[in-house]
Amino acid sequence: VMKNFHLPYFAHNPQEFWRRWHISLSTWFRDYLYIPMGGSRGGVGRTMRNLLVVMLLCGLWHGAKITFVLWGGVHGILLSINHYQNYLKGAKSAGPEKAHPIYHFIKVIFFFHVIVLTWYLFRAESIGQVRDIFIGLTSNFAFDPSVHSTALKQLIFYVSPLVIIEFIQYFRNDHSPILQFPVFARGVLYAVIFYLVVIFGANDAQNFIYLQF
Repeated sequence: VMKNFHLPYFAHNPQEFWRRWHISLSTWFRDYLYIPMGGSRGGVGRTMRNLLVVMLLCGLWHGAKITFVLWGGVHGILLSINHYQNYLKGAKSAGPEKAHPIYHFIKVIFFFHVIVLTWYLFRAESIGQVRDIFIGLTSNFAFDPSVHSTALKQLIFYVSPLVIIEFIQYFRNDHSPILQFPVFARGVLYAVIFYLVVIFGANDAQNFIYLQF
């Protein structure tokens, strides 16, 4: 079984994201649509057009819904802009540019938020719902102690350990670093995870969104 997701949220640009996200799908679109359409041959303009068309079709593949098509279109625009930037950099410089680690980290954080915003298009049921979500993001910042307390607990107990694990995976270039732990440490960790699932796990079943595709 091929590795299908390679820490995609550590990508710092659209091209790298699609090399890390749903690799089997993106590879299929590359081999059977992008390359037969001409790929990067024929100039920067045609390449940008090919990227946009392929991503629009990728959105349509997920479902005949305007939000999916818009999601694909946004990613097509992002890929096209990224390709044009690389074209300009290539025209100005003979060698590859190596970014400072701090600058690279800032780019990763920024692009992570860009990707999260595109997921609203992917998940929303209608354009109206997308509008309501973005209005909610930019207005009505009333403080609700109960909501913020719950969010803080989720951040500490659920999100933080997963973020730490992903950083370990990224810097060690190992998707299964836990398998390198001593047997006793792994046993303790598995037991803790089991009891966390029993105590805090959701009682109602929710289908994974990709099951509908």
